Amino acid sequence: MALATLGMSSCNEAAKLAENIEGTWSGAPERIIDDPSGSATVIESTTFAVDSTGKGGDMIIVSLISTTGQVQGSASIMQPLSVSAAAKAEILGKWQAVDDDEIHVSIDPRTLSVSVDPEGVVLTTNLLDNAAQATVASIKPQVAESVKSQITNALQMRYASIKKIDDIDIKGNVMEYEINHKEYTASRQGPANM
Repeated sequence: MALATLGMSSCNEAAKLAENIEGTWSGAPERIIDDPSGSATVIESTTFAVDSTGKGGDMIIVSLISTTGQVQGSASIMQPLSVSAAAKAEILGKWQAVDDDEIHVSIDPRTLSVSVDPEGVVLTTNLLDNAAQATVASIKPQVAESVKSQITNALQMRYASIKKIDDIDIKGNVMEYEINHKEYTASRQGPANM
């Protein structure tokens, strides 16, 4: 009888966590690339939807990324260029509450999409003549692809390492939690579920 009560209690705790976590949560900015060639910072919003089991469901992570760095010039541009770009990424997964403060997640790497608008890439250099500036503008698509590749690689490694979110503590519109023994805080976006 005690085991049945314990099982029911754990089931109820998982359902309660699922009810409390449902919705969209935004985290603080976090650096995902930090090396001599440049840096990138991400702000993630994660939406948890509850399915008919009442203890889990679909999740989507939408990331806004800003990146800065340098790229080498081309044959016609002899000096390095400073680069600034923005990207948006999205990835899908599933989640399941297992007790009152832990969820298991399965993020599908095949669903990762990253977009970088070449028109939004800013390239700066000390060159002032019009011909050089036209050359700089012409390489924006290649730079955008390079930025996309770097961000995609960083996000693939990031999401592949996430298997569970634990030590979840939700107070009002703030959620504190751990992923891979690192502490995070997120804020609820929109009204709390009733």
